[in-house]
Formats: sequence, C-alpha cells, structure tokens
Amino acid sequence: MPPIRIVLVGAGDVGPAFILAFLKSETRKGFDPRGSTTFKRPMEVDGTMQTVEMRDASVMGAYVSGRDQLVQSGHAIIFAYSVTSKSSFEAMKKLHEKVNRI
Repeated sequence: MPPIRIVLVGAGDVGPAFILAFLKSETRKGFDPRGSTTFKRPMEVDGTMQTVEMRDASVMGAYVSGRDQLVQSGHAIIFAYSVTSKSSFEAMKKLHEKVNRI
C-alpha cells in the first residue's frame, strides 16, 4: 500500500522543518533546518497500519516546479506560519491561493 503523503508548506523561517524535527525527536540544541525534510513512520489509520510520510515543501525554495509536484502528490497539506508575524500569515495566504491553483 502506498504511503499517506502529507506536505508541509510555509516560509523556511516559520517552522515546517522544525515540525518535522520535533516529530523525529531532533529538537536538541544545534538544530539544522536544512537537514529535516522528510518524516516517515508506520501509524494506525482507520484501523490499518499505514506508512505516513511528511515532506517539507519549504526547502524547495525557488524550485517551484518541484514544490508544485510535491503538493500535487500529497494527500493532505499543512500550512505553517508564525502567529507573531503578520507578514508570514500574509505570505501563507498567497501560498494557499497558489496551492488551490495547482
């Protein structure tokens, strides 16, 4: 059975990579956000064991076609932004519009 793919979308400075690092228990001092791009783990979903894979689309940066392909292949999308930064929220609204067009 193919994995359930979840895509994290957000500016690199607001935490998508940290979310993955947290899930992987890599939040120790010296965290490098460039190193955490994928999280994969077997989980029970609807009573069946499935592989759940989370990918950080923010590391794609300028590689828009790669990010678009990643978003298209996902079963779910998590949008990450900082609640203390209006600009990150505004950027997320623009990303949300782009994702809706994909």
